[in-house]
Amino acid sequence: MSHARLSIGVLMLSATCARAITACPRQSYDSDLPDGISALRIGALLTLGVVVLYALYAAHIRRVRAAQGAVAEPISLLIVELLARKVQRRNGVVAAAGLVGVPAMVVMNSGGVAILSTIVACVGLRGYFLARAALQLIEASAADVRAELLGFTVVVRSGYREAQLEISPRALAAASRNAVPTSIAKWS
Repeated sequence: MSHARLSIGVLMLSATCARAITACPRQSYDSDLPDGISALRIGALLTLGVVVLYALYAAHIRRVRAAQGAVAEPISLLIVELLARKVQRRNGVVAAAGLVGVPAMVVMNSGGVAILSTIVACVGLRGYFLARAALQLIEASAADVRAELLGFTVVVRSGYREAQLEISPRALAAASRNAVPTSIAKWS
């Protein structure tokens, strides 16, 4: 599952739970909990949190293993540009969803979820600007720019400057179907 879908899903679920918590009347069997919060809801949210953490941990382990055994290979700048534009667009949507979620959560008196929404917006903005840096390297000096693939990371170098993009194998396969062959790419 991609980080963009996961982030938007968590935001939507938290907004729905926050709305349900503020709309539900106090239940008699949950007298020690705040209004509208039941033990079932707390258990469901904790289970969701564990599943999300496990998915993120598994993705991290896959990235680390791919980087450890990876050999740098040259990649076409056209493929890098396609990937960077896709990453920039996706992270822009995540940042926008996070930024819109902050005032919505504040209005619904969900301070903790507003903080989560702020974190999602920051992660989206970070990815957006990393992709933008890679695009600026490609556009600024196309003569001495080199790109290489190292595991799930695309490294773009131009002189002393460098930009790195984390990508998925599925995105790489989709971009390489639409670009020039890697035999044209330069070694760094």
